[in-house]
Amino acid sequence: MKNKITIEICCAGVEDAVTAYEAGADRIELCSMIEIGGLTPSFGEFLLAKSLVDIPIVCLLRPRGGGFCYTQNEYLTMLSDGQLFAEAGAQGVAFGFLTEDGHIDLERTRMTAENLPGVTAVFHKAFDSSVESAEILPALKEAGVERLLTAGKMPKALQGAREIGQYILSGCGLQIMAAGGVRKDNVGEVISLSGVRQVHLALNKIQRDLSASHNSSLVGVFEQSHTALDKDLLKEFIREVRLIAEA
Repeated sequence: MKNKITIEICCAGVEDAVTAYEAGADRIELCSMIEIGGLTPSFGEFLLAKSLVDIPIVCLLRPRGGGFCYTQNEYLTMLSDGQLFAEAGAQGVAFGFLTEDGHIDLERTRMTAENLPGVTAVFHKAFDSSVESAEILPALKEAGVERLLTAGKMPKALQGAREIGQYILSGCGLQIMAAGGVRKDNVGEVISLSGVRQVHLALNKIQRDLSASHNSSLVGVFEQSHTALDKDLLKEFIREVRLIAEA
């Protein structure tokens, strides 16, 4: 479809994946611990999600929070997880490697793409935290990356929309996906300013779980809430994007 705008939803587990699928999302990025930016989901989560939804799933590869410069053992863990996901039918994997001084680690990027053939390699928003400019994009493509997740090196995609547009116009060969604060009330402007045809987001609400609140001496020790996708908001967002695509 010429005017199609692909909607990818960040899902922190199987319940979110089912919600995104039922709301009409085009693709899922599956992770855990979305509260700290997302970590690698469990293999069991992926297998169950894949059995319940009929849209592509991209699995996040991130072994811990707190930056993107990993030890060798952390990197090998990411690679091992990626191979499991790829062999089990993941459409893609999302990752990002930086050096201690904030440059993109092209060698690990290349090694990851080479060791996970047949899946889409996505470089996530570690790019926005790097010291790199758009000049690095052809090198990312050469290293095997197919898609870049970005807010144009700004906190929100709307703020970086014109920069995102420059990435698209650069002819780097990468698919560019806007991410960062994309919502129903600004997605039209993000798309019109950047020309982007892929957007990534999560629309979450707070879910209460009071099962750990019954021992007064431990109240506050264990969390009593978690996030979950808001299906109604997600449906409204998807409806808005479909109208934009048809206009």
